[in-house]
Amino acid sequence: MSWKDKMKYVMDEMTERYNYFRDAKLKLIGDFREIFQYATYSVNKLDYTGNSVTGTCTDGNKKYLLRNIYTIRSDLNNLEDAVLNKSFAPEKLSQIINIKNKYFWKNNMQLQDIIKKEIDVNVPDISSLIRDAMALKVNSPKYFGIARINYDSGIASQDMKEEFIHAYTSSEKTLKEVSQEFEKKYGMHISSSTISKNARKYLRSKGLEFKNRKEAKRYYAGF
Repeated sequence: MSWKDKMKYVMDEMTERYNYFRDAKLKLIGDFREIFQYATYSVNKLDYTGNSVTGTCTDGNKKYLLRNIYTIRSDLNNLEDAVLNKSFAPEKLSQIINIKNKYFWKNNMQLQDIIKKEIDVNVPDISSLIRDAMALKVNSPKYFGIARINYDSGIASQDMKEEFIHAYTSSEKTLKEVSQEFEKKYGMHISSSTISKNARKYLRSKGLEFKNRKEAKRYYAGF
């Protein structure tokens, strides 16, 4: 194995491990959020029955569940702070995203220099920060309104790429509707034209030739 192959192998290993831990941390946040929502629902179902003993017991259950809900909420907030490493306020994060969108063809080091020059902020890893920003945009109300994160094939997850190809060939929704759903789900905006361009490129790589999406759907169904 040449030294170049060894370096490529090491880089692949690092990328795989990073993606594993990133996916794990986001799943953990989702699990906490699901528990919190279920606990809230359980409290809403508890009502007094009119019987004083049962009523007292139910009231105790409510207090117990409420205490645990507050604990879960606190844990969730702490988890988001610790795991997603929210180093930037929404406004500052939006500035970084806008610079990334504006100079999308620049590499990581060039973007670091531009961000430092324009807003005096040091960002060691632009891609990692954008991935965290995507997760915050989806999961944290505080970050719902941050700047739009434009599609970047180097940052988008493999799941996202596979899903929009599937949507192009199988969904009855318009590409505009697909685009809107993807932004809500992944925190990254992908335009209708980008979905079409990438899906068509993939399908052609599989030997499928077609004139439009309708034809692609018909061909892909029998592929």
